[in-house]
Amino acid sequence: MGYAAYAHCVPTDTDRSGLTRLRHAGVTAVAAAALLAVALVTAAASAQPTMNITVSPSTLGPGDAVTVNGDNCGPDNAQFTNHQVIATLVEASTGVAYGSTQGGVSATGTWSLPVTAAEFAPDGAYEVRVVCQSTSVSTGTLVAVPGPAAAVTLVSPAGSATMTASPSSGERPLTVTVTGTSCGPTNAAPRTIQIELLDPSLQQVAAQTVVGTGGDWSTTFTIATPRLNPYTVRASCVDGAGGTVLTYPDQRIQVTTPPATLVVSPAAVDAGSTITATADRCPDPEVPRLGGFYFVTFTFEPTGTSGQGQSLGNGEWSATFEVPPGTAPGTYDVTATCSLEELGQVLPIFTYNAAQYEVAGAAATPTPTPSATPTPSATPTSAATPTAIATATSTPAPGESLSYPSFAPLPTAAPIVPALPATPTVVPASSGSAGKVSFTG
Repeated sequence: MGYAAYAHCVPTDTDRSGLTRLRHAGVTAVAAAALLAVALVTAAASAQPTMNITVSPSTLGPGDAVTVNGDNCGPDNAQFTNHQVIATLVEASTGVAYGSTQGGVSATGTWSLPVTAAEFAPDGAYEVRVVCQSTSVSTGTLVAVPGPAAAVTLVSPAGSATMTASPSSGERPLTVTVTGTSCGPTNAAPRTIQIELLDPSLQQVAAQTVVGTGGDWSTTFTIATPRLNPYTVRASCVDGAGGTVLTYPDQRIQVTTPPATLVVSPAAVDAGSTITATADRCPDPEVPRLGGFYFVTFTFEPTGTSGQGQSLGNGEWSATFEVPPGTAPGTYDVTATCSLEELGQVLPIFTYNAAQYEVAGAAATPTPTPSATPTPSATPTSAATPTAIATATSTPAPGESLSYPSFAPLPTAAPIVPALPATPTVVPASSGSAGKVSFTG
């Protein structure tokens, strides 16, 4: 058969039932290699056909067994010996193993193995994954070759005990309420429920014991630490003597960090100005990181200019861009992708939501608004100077009383001071008559 190097997922942690957690298939080569308990080699392909497998039944319940039959693992030859098959029942969505069996093969390379699902395996879609394992005759190195996977479904029988965890996902810190039923009949003595919170490697991070009332129970956990893979809530119902009455199906809790963000500053510029784009969480500083070099690639419209950003540390990256002079007014996108470079290959990890910036138009020359011409106010007319009007008097005859001129003031005029009498002028008398005084004026 054809042999090739295979990152076979092997036990990393063991839980109380001896089951092991297998890593996600999406784990990169370096991370997967860190999990290997055996060395893997690459050998030249032979004319042997690939393995074929069948499973029966395709639907089963927790605690039931599925039989896996296959061929073409071996037989032993001059290159490889000690052929073995490992069959594992894996939850399709998480990669968590809920049963595993290892056995030998026949002289013709055929084999048959039963795999029993754990009693606490949750309902859902599963895969039976097989690996053909052998030893290289020339080097003594263990070689593992994957075979095809077969789908099976787990369905709990009607009336089985149930457990729920809500919410099943959210950002840290996440408070989860765990509720269960059927821990003994309602008229039975109270029973205790032992609940565990397990991290993605199935190591216990918290535990509680509660007393069920009428068989039903509820408790809460607060999970502060985000992880790439989900946590597991596992619980069992225990009677007064300490014996396990039943085990509840596991529940998954995915705890995440806030989403990665991409921002542009300033958000509005003129053509010819410079903008700065900043991206974070590449890698996310709050979760375990894979090996290799992380980086962010930025792309700027309208030119499509693209390049690797500058690391600011702690998973943050930035890049600057000069908006070309003459760029038309409008809104433009900036996009970015977080990638991982490992073993000479670049693997995109995720793409940020696009950020926008706005290019403003040329400022319009303001049209001056003519100001209203003020209406000239009327020039005040000065009040007329009152004119004194003299009342004419005649020159008194000899022997008459002297009278002075009288003045009549205008109605609005200020009072007028009467004029002093004119200076008398002596007029010489004519010949033969007496002299007299006369006023001129």
